[in-house]
Amino acid sequence: MQAPRTVILPLLLSLLLATCGGPADERPNVILITLDTTRADRIMDPQRTPHITAFAAECLTFTNARSVGSLTLPAHASIMTGLYPPRHTARGNGPLVLPQTANTLAERASSYGYRTAGFVGSLALDRAYGIAQGFAEWDQPARRTGRAVGEISERPGSAVIESVASWFDSEPAGDTRPLFLWVHLFDPHAPYAPPALFLERANGNAYDGEIGAVDAAVGALLANLRVRGLLDDAVVMIVGDHGESLGEHGEATHGLLAYDATLRVPFLLREPNGKRAGTLDTTLVSVVDVQPTLLAAMGIEADPDIDGVNLYDRPAPEGRALYCESHEGWRLYGWSPLAGWIDARGKYLHSSAPELYDLAADPAELHNLWTADFDLTVQADRFRRLAAKSRLGLEPIAPLDERRARELAALGYTASAHEAELFPGVPDLTAPTSADAATDAQDHWSTRHPSPAERIAEARATEDAHALLLGGQRDAAAKRFELLLAENSANLVAADRLIEIRLAQEAWPAALALLSARAKRPPETIATHRDLARCLTALGREAEAARHIRRSLELFILHHERRGEAAEADRYRRILADAPSPDSEER
Repeated sequence: MQAPRTVILPLLLSLLLATCGGPADERPNVILITLDTTRADRIMDPQRTPHITAFAAECLTFTNARSVGSLTLPAHASIMTGLYPPRHTARGNGPLVLPQTANTLAERASSYGYRTAGFVGSLALDRAYGIAQGFAEWDQPARRTGRAVGEISERPGSAVIESVASWFDSEPAGDTRPLFLWVHLFDPHAPYAPPALFLERANGNAYDGEIGAVDAAVGALLANLRVRGLLDDAVVMIVGDHGESLGEHGEATHGLLAYDATLRVPFLLREPNGKRAGTLDTTLVSVVDVQPTLLAAMGIEADPDIDGVNLYDRPAPEGRALYCESHEGWRLYGWSPLAGWIDARGKYLHSSAPELYDLAADPAELHNLWTADFDLTVQADRFRRLAAKSRLGLEPIAPLDERRARELAALGYTASAHEAELFPGVPDLTAPTSADAATDAQDHWSTRHPSPAERIAEARATEDAHALLLGGQRDAAAKRFELLLAENSANLVAADRLIEIRLAQEAWPAALALLSARAKRPPETIATHRDLARCLTALGREAEAARHIRRSLELFILHHERRGEAAEADRYRRILADAPSPDSEER
């Protein structure tokens, strides 16, 4: 079958540029620096962030920038695709993935002759989640087993920058292709543990200390690029993926709410030749604008129907409205999902308890102006009309190819974890309306599912119980988790922590009851099968345990295959071959 022109033409151009030189040499290097969990109000301070503040004098700074939500993978998927989460479909952190059908910034850059390299500070952006598409060079923290529930492997920004420098040192000389480099820095993410120097400079404020550490990493990266001659004419963008609540609206960190503490982000654009240097722009912009803006800097036309707009060498458009969402409260606690719409007039947050804020008069979002004057279906229809977007053909849940399934297995997940049941029953308010859809939406957004704002104290209580566990007060923590589950059986965080405790206590019947309930909720993991097997074996139920042993061994085989550990994979195959079959055991 003949390849489509949309594939052939970029490949031909890439070949011509690589072999003939000339035009490729004239295109700018493009540097994208993403700052994880970084509040916009913590950046432009010469004491806290001297390097970024100094570099801002070379940049156009957008002071009214928003993310699409407050989770790492969905925000970065929007950065790379120019699409809102309902369209790129990576609406939560792993095991959800960015589909292979996505047309990413790195893929576009690579097809037009750019050399591409990505360096990330956290396995929240593990390549298994699809975010590495298009990067010829990819560098991430090492995967490790034995992590506690909810723990994310990360490395400090200084280590990320060292990896970048080492890669540059190892690159062969003479490659004249322009560079697209993405560097992701994770330091400000909880738990905050800045180096002593930065903690002291921040007067003991651990979050601000992490911001200082990130600033130092950015400064080191820019200095390294400048010394190598890669910065002078480069286009540089520094953007946050989301912010941090720091207790505002009752939220300790991020992910559950959609107020500006977590949605407002730093957004700096440095254009060549000092264009618009040192200027401020208050126009509303979004992280979905990163992809078309940087593509324009590369001389590449963006797809015509993405959600983002080009901000390169032109003013930001007036009169925009931006979409945001959070399904994390629904996934972890069974609360109402949350979706929002931001424009020059203010912000509307849609949940079972709608909220409306005048951001100009009430930037802290303390005074809800919404009135319950009309039916919830009317509210849903109003929001649907605002948020409706045509699609580019990305399926809501894309099938996984074998490679991606193995990559997820390497992290302890199975392909089934990517199915729609991860967010069961959540209506898509951007989809075309119908009578049935309106009825479903009305039921789902009803007060039967409490709003995140109303239930945020539950999350804080769950975090407090976890702090007791981390502090060695296991029995006290267990009592707290039991109370939380008695009040809300959908509290997945409390359930996982209590499972940890009961396994440590060898309280097998209690652990089995918790694990059996947990196994009914996605994602499927190696740990769940392993722990079910432990409990069932201890209770003398070997035939049932055998099924879970075999499944966990299958997942281990996939895990080692993905990591290229053939000997380990073969070892687990032999173990699996010798493992008892459930059908052969006496009932």
